[in-house]
Amino acid sequence: SLLLSQSFSRLLSVYKKFMQSIDSLGHLKRFITILIVLHLLIGVIISPILTTDFKRNLFYGNAFWEHGFKVYDMKPRDIDPDYNIVDPVSGLLSYPNTTYDYPTIQLLFWAGMSLFPFSNIMAKWTLSLFDFINFFLMFFYLKRRGIKDQENETTLSTHEKVFIFSYLLFSIPFSAMEGQSTSVTIFFLILPIFLHKDHPIPVSYTHLR
Repeated sequence: SLLLSQSFSRLLSVYKKFMQSIDSLGHLKRFITILIVLHLLIGVIISPILTTDFKRNLFYGNAFWEHGFKVYDMKPRDIDPDYNIVDPVSGLLSYPNTTYDYPTIQLLFWAGMSLFPFSNIMAKWTLSLFDFINFFLMFFYLKRRGIKDQENETTLSTHEKVFIFSYLLFSIPFSAMEGQSTSVTIFFLILPIFLHKDHPIPVSYTHLR
């Protein structure tokens, strides 16, 4: 409980520093808070209504601890004869004769998520956490490249603000509702761009030779 408390305190500290750094956005800070709360609440309240990827990923993630990488050769009913994940759109059993075909790193991610209590909630919150991190990375990257105002402070253009806030808004159906791992993929796309801020990535790699 002490470790959890310390982790929460650190996250709260990072959040406060972030809020202090976006004073130029004024009332939009409230909008950020509302979107974060929506992510967390929807992750608890609403189950996936269009896809079964989230439930199937957790199903195979949990099966990994018993069967290891053999799950790639196993159909759902080979793992559990009572497999009952139903497609919410068609009402039919979801991929009963299909083996798991996502990359290994994704299987390991869902295997880790399956270890948490209330794994269906914790997994969605983790995906939303990646959305928050993506939002922060985009914000600081654009702010760093922004235009200086009359007080010599860097500001974001209206289009940039609309872009990053739209991301946080439209990621709700993907992460908080459907439990898609899109936010993790986007994170690994944004991170190198954020880190290689001074030179294009190919130029940066030439310095390593």
